[in-house]
Amino acid sequence: MGKHTRSSKKSWAPNWLSKKGWRNVALFMAIVITFTTTYALILPALTLDEDAANDTPGIEVATAAPKSEEAPKPTEAPKPEPVVVTVTAAPV
Repeated sequence: MGKHTRSSKKSWAPNWLSKKGWRNVALFMAIVITFTTTYALILPALTLDEDAANDTPGIEVATAAPKSEEAPKPTEAPKPEPVVVTVTAAPV
């Protein structure tokens, strides 16, 4: 009974997919899954508009106080007021 060595067996995987290759594939998949999950969780917050924020419980929207009541010059476009969003946890 002869010993079977790795080189005598028929390989079902190509040579580049050795132990190091599998490690690289797993690392690549982990990186892709991490960035995809992060993007999917952040996307709703990035696309939240003021009306939707007002309708969502736990999110308070406040506008900054006006500096002065001067009318903008006719050559200048009016600047939008900054929006402050505060998120509070709802009681359980």
